[in-house]
Amino acid sequence: MKNNKTDRGFQSPHRVALLVAGMHRSGTSALTRILNLLGAQLPSNLWQPQEDNVTGFWESQNVTRLNDELLAEAHSCWDSILPIDFSQVNPEQFELLRRRAQDLLERDFAGSSCFVIKDPRMCRLLPFWVSILKEWEVQPYVIVPYRHPLEVAASLAQRNGFSREKSIYMWLRYTSDIIRHSANIPRAVVSYNDLLRDWQSTVQNLAKDLDICWPVNIESITGMVGDFLDIRIRHHNLDGSTVGSGRFIDRLADQLYTALNSKSKKLASLAESINQTLTPMEQVLAPFIVNEPSQKKMWMQLYFDVGDGFVVKDSIVNMIKPEEVSQEIVFDLAGKGRLRALRLDPLNDSVRLEIESICLFTAEGEIDLLGRIKSNARLVLGNEYFFETSDPQITFDCLGEVELANARQLFVKIHFIASGTDAVFHSLRQLNIEKDLHIDQLLSELGDVQHFLIQAKENRLNDPSITKVDATLSSVAEGLAEHAKYHSYLLEQTRVLDAAYKKEFSSANKCREELANLLEQTRVLDAAYKKELSSANQYREEVTLLRKKIDEQRTEFQTQSSALLLLTNQVDYTHEIIKNWRKYHLLKDLL
Repeated sequence: MKNNKTDRGFQSPHRVALLVAGMHRSGTSALTRILNLLGAQLPSNLWQPQEDNVTGFWESQNVTRLNDELLAEAHSCWDSILPIDFSQVNPEQFELLRRRAQDLLERDFAGSSCFVIKDPRMCRLLPFWVSILKEWEVQPYVIVPYRHPLEVAASLAQRNGFSREKSIYMWLRYTSDIIRHSANIPRAVVSYNDLLRDWQSTVQNLAKDLDICWPVNIESITGMVGDFLDIRIRHHNLDGSTVGSGRFIDRLADQLYTALNSKSKKLASLAESINQTLTPMEQVLAPFIVNEPSQKKMWMQLYFDVGDGFVVKDSIVNMIKPEEVSQEIVFDLAGKGRLRALRLDPLNDSVRLEIESICLFTAEGEIDLLGRIKSNARLVLGNEYFFETSDPQITFDCLGEVELANARQLFVKIHFIASGTDAVFHSLRQLNIEKDLHIDQLLSELGDVQHFLIQAKENRLNDPSITKVDATLSSVAEGLAEHAKYHSYLLEQTRVLDAAYKKEFSSANKCREELANLLEQTRVLDAAYKKELSSANQYREEVTLLRKKIDEQRTEFQTQSSALLLLTNQVDYTHEIIKNWRKYHLLKDLL
């Protein structure tokens, strides 16, 4: 499968993780692929397409396995209806799973501004992943694809053989959990019906609900989406129908599905109410629902790599009869081309099994592969394998192209002990047994060591040379004790001197601070003096200018006074002339 790990720059101030979390068989795969085409980066190590999802899961094998392990540690599994109690998980194992999740994010998305992770199990494990993303300073956005409960039930009946009641209960538990867990996180719900009918409008509304912008134009991916999203591939269409039957669980499913369709503002409170209603019932209902007879199809699948890796088209499927504990399977490899490697998936579910024989028949003879097995089993005891993952895998070490060149058949004889949830619990129980055995072995070894020490002590007491050595060691010990006392004395003196030094140093620091304060005050006074001096100089200049003006005015006044005096003299002279002129005319008239 081609993994389009695009990341073209997401239009958001934060790094973004799109978490696609919806009930199984609800369109999560199709929506995840569309988000990838719109610019969100996919994780690595994706699941290959299977016959129940030929267009691809777009889901990380690493994430799925980690989530399965986390559920198993909490004594749960993907199809359990019981509440998940993480207090049952060993704290060290829980922290180990957290570190693995952090490493997974760092390895796949270190340089990504927007990426998408899809796994329906996140409906129940969302708090675990959100806490890790926030520590990683990534903003999570939760996208919840949903589908009519009866359509989901029909799909699970076909794929897993689940009863209608179990599937409806699982739909309620998954959907109510994801709505509750995402109450305080940016979230949008997406109808599977709307996605098939008009995916362009659906992703536009999705961007609007989350207040984000897609890096890639929607029109540019229309052709690629059309290659895998086809309403004709829909096998179950019950849109508009009620869950029916009138049973209490069915009425709850109807209420939640109606609220999802209407995007009710009371969706979170309804999910919380459903959770409070279901929780008291779960312990009573679980034995009848979880332990129901299952008609799940079981098969063993052999992948042969001819150059494209382990892909579905290059594989052989043999159906398994659940009622038969011991199975002999023959895979015909003749005419399959140039084989490079083989991978055997012993079952399409978690399983505990014992491999009695596994042989490769070639043109040259028979090759026993029992000693070359490598697997993803949680625990291996001899030829017995405990697979907790729902995708158990077996590969073969040191099996090269030369040995595979003339391969004709692969013969497998396997004894199935447990499958599904039972296999997971078998594995956990066996792990606890192994731990107990290991503890018993350590205690036994500790007892042997204690016995050896006691025996050595008794031997030492009865050996004269050891006694002499002990006397010497005692003398040395006394000398060391004296040295220790002297060392303690020196150490105490050093502490006293150090305390005195610290006290003097503190006083010096205090004096330094006071001196700094005085310097600062001096700087302030100097600045004020300079300011006043500048003002005085300015005043002095103004006085000088004023005096100069007064001198100029005095000079001008003296000049004007001289002129006035001269004018006064001229006036007096004129008056004298006039007076004499009058006297002249008076005498003239008298004469």
